[in-house]
Amino acid sequence: MIGILVVTHSNLGQALVECGEQILGRTPGVAAVKIDAADNHEMALARIREAVGQLATADGVLVLTDMFGGTPSNVSLTLLEPSKIEVVSGVNMPMLLHAVTARARASSLAELAKNTAASGRKNIVIAGALLDEGAVLAG
Repeated sequence: MIGILVVTHSNLGQALVECGEQILGRTPGVAAVKIDAADNHEMALARIREAVGQLATADGVLVLTDMFGGTPSNVSLTLLEPSKIEVVSGVNMPMLLHAVTARARASSLAELAKNTAASGRKNIVIAGALLDEGAVLAG
């Protein structure tokens, strides 16, 4: 089973994992690492590396980070290793839920990463525009 690590600024990742467990129940093989403003690169890398080591399986680890270009993403990218560690940035709740529920049936880490990113993008909506579109279709 593919491990899933959420790496974010402050406690965002832990909050996402906790919310995901409220929805899905206990989710083994999922963890979060927080990066604080006082953390230097080496401190952050050590915590991420330790968590990846705990989650690592033959299927790999998917690392979800909060925003591309931020410290959680930049540090995580140093661990990128094809078919072993993949990083997807822009984590949101739909992405995390998709990753957790789809990992058992994903044929590869790369496939899970691709589909998780697509799920995150698909679930970003402007409610007013969506409702207006529904009114047009219904009318």
